[in-house]
Amino acid sequence: VRPTRDGIHGREFISTAVDIGEKPALLAFDERGEPVGTVPKVITIQVPFLFDRPPRSARPRLLLEILARAAQEIESLTMVPVELVVRFNLAGPHVVPVVAEETWHWLGWLAWSPRMIALEGWDRERFAELERRFPESILCARAPMESDVLELVRQGARVLHLTADYHGRRNGRFVMDLIRQAHQRLVDAGLREQVTLIGSGGIVMAEHVPKAIICGLDAVALDTAL
Repeated sequence: VRPTRDGIHGREFISTAVDIGEKPALLAFDERGEPVGTVPKVITIQVPFLFDRPPRSARPRLLLEILARAAQEIESLTMVPVELVVRFNLAGPHVVPVVAEETWHWLGWLAWSPRMIALEGWDRERFAELERRFPESILCARAPMESDVLELVRQGARVLHLTADYHGRRNGRFVMDLIRQAHQRLVDAGLREQVTLIGSGGIVMAEHVPKAIICGLDAVALDTAL
């Protein structure tokens, strides 16, 4: 439920929106006042969660269509393996194709340009190819929770989806500790505000969402709870 309060100017609504994308620390302009260099490129979801791709054992067409419809109605996003996006004709600004090495060739069958594309596993060359093929799309790098986030950012990633297992653990470590570690490393490097952190794994109760955000995430991705 979105919190509200009655202020001196009437009822005030507290925003739960999240900006996902590239947010440079500074803007530069030329002598004509035109922006040069990196400019902000974000999409806004109205709630601090999105739908992750379902487990491999639970991907019937009906479920994916329900997730896509739900994401559309609440102005959020749903991640779907790219081959299922094509097979089931799922399209729209709320659908995020997830592409991996073994499903790379399915990109050629996309008949539309997604607002966001997720790359499974970090590969700088494939990331650069996605930038060339989909210049208007926001690119998300999915990587294990314990990944070196500073190195990923230095190589060009600006939206990171850090993943753990459905127990909320990764290599024996608890997901909340790993989230705080990733967040703090970016803070110490002065890069936190330029990066969007999404996390998934072990998010199964309502209170897990704000707890994960307090620990450092911008948004969470729901999978097992569904």
